Amino acid sequence: MNTNSLKNDDQMEPYMINNVQKKFEAYYIQASPKECSVPVPLVMQYGSEESVDTSAPSGIVEIDIHATKRRNLFFSTVCANFSTMAAGNAMAWSSPSIPNMMDQGLIDEYEAAWLTSMLAVGASIGPFLAYRLVESFGRKKLLILDMVLLIFSWVLLGLAPSIAPHLPVNTAVDGIQIMYVARFFSGISVGCIFMVTPMYIAEIADTRVRSALGSLFTLFLIFGYLVEYSIGPYFSSTVLVLVSFISPITCLTIFCTVLPESPLYLMGRGEREAATSALQWLRRREDVSDEIKEIEVSLEESRTTDLVSWSQLLTTRGHLKCLYYVITLILFQQLSGVTVILFYSEPILKMTSSDLSPAVGTILLAVVYMLASFWAPGLTAKFGIKRLLVLSSIGCCFFLGALAFYFYLDQVKVNLDSFKWVPVACNVLYFSFHSIGLSSGPWALMGEFYSPSIKAKSSALTASFCWMFVFILSKLFPPISISLGPAICFAVFSAFCFVCTLYIVILLPDTSGMSLFQIQKLLYEGKK
Repeated sequence: MNTNSLKNDDQMEPYMINNVQKKFEAYYIQASPKECSVPVPLVMQYGSEESVDTSAPSGIVEIDIHATKRRNLFFSTVCANFSTMAAGNAMAWSSPSIPNMMDQGLIDEYEAAWLTSMLAVGASIGPFLAYRLVESFGRKKLLILDMVLLIFSWVLLGLAPSIAPHLPVNTAVDGIQIMYVARFFSGISVGCIFMVTPMYIAEIADTRVRSALGSLFTLFLIFGYLVEYSIGPYFSSTVLVLVSFISPITCLTIFCTVLPESPLYLMGRGEREAATSALQWLRRREDVSDEIKEIEVSLEESRTTDLVSWSQLLTTRGHLKCLYYVITLILFQQLSGVTVILFYSEPILKMTSSDLSPAVGTILLAVVYMLASFWAPGLTAKFGIKRLLVLSSIGCCFFLGALAFYFYLDQVKVNLDSFKWVPVACNVLYFSFHSIGLSSGPWALMGEFYSPSIKAKSSALTASFCWMFVFILSKLFPPISISLGPAICFAVFSAFCFVCTLYIVILLPDTSGMSLFQIQKLLYEGKK
């Protein structure tokens, strides 16, 4: 095994319970800037450059499924990613559910906006909770708690109409307010899942397949969308909630009965025997002494990392410069409208009067998004992040503009019977372009721009900002689209994509071919 590679990928801070921030920081040292294939609003994938197969023309990272010695590792990764699928279920629930509830007169546009956006409110808190709790509870226990919270939120969401009538008469709470609380709790769980699940997978994986296993996060997340899009339009809300129980309950059951804690976490707590046992099960071999020693070395070396305080992070010019570049790009990512379209895909397609039913259209969008996400890692390695960001933002600008123009023509009563295919085609091509750059690029640059000393705090802060942007946009979209029309909304999204293109071309540094040391020197000293 390549010792140097392991040091780079698994370098960790000493696990001392009284130094949570320092320990959590260490995980982010292993972030590889060139391998993220991330659907919005937030997925962070980590791995080592050595584990990426860029030779395949498709850009798809391949896993040797015949390596039977990794059977337990693959099983653990898939099971852990049931939490990711559960997060996708929670995020996509609003797309089929909101139209059904509005058609039945159960909620109005104002309540629909709150019901959708409350998840983002909770998710903006989740990263900071994970930052504080992941070392106290461990990766495994925190994921178990996340699943319990998510299951509780689904119970609350499903039973809200039945609970409200049984509350005390003087309690000013109705069913929709209980659903707000349920969505808030599910958001907290989603925010934690996005931080902890990639961490757990990165820590149990060996160097050779770490990046490939990390790429499964994307697929399970979008598959979670696909489940909601496929079930919601054709079955009752009760059935949809029951189906949404499957992934968190599966994850909870397997974590409680089969899967081990992260060996890295156990070693950091001084539990060498437990760490050895966990590694032996994951690697399916008795002799793991070399890997244990390498973990010890990386833990020892990580003690020398000097972490900045929150005040230093927010007052030092170089740190602020890094935050500015990444958070600005995250803002443009969300202003491109991608999360709004994912959350409201069925209502949006219903506005278009397309020959394709909204339910089938949303399923098609999820499938396209999943397939397009396969290409992002290979394309990024070949062309560089900045070029793909430019191409992505230009493509999104064009197809959002075309969609806005279609809505405008429809609004002024132009006969569009021959062009009903245009909205679905625009959405499909929009997601194809978004997935190769704006979806993954900001998180990839976060891995490059945030140095080890600021990575944990900056990553949590960036994730929180991302979800805040999601909340604002998902809250404002329904009333604005109703009062001003969808043409205005999509024209604004298109305009922001154009501004994003200018920002990337003029202001964003091009880090292609640069080492992490050179990137940090450029950002902090202005020199290559």
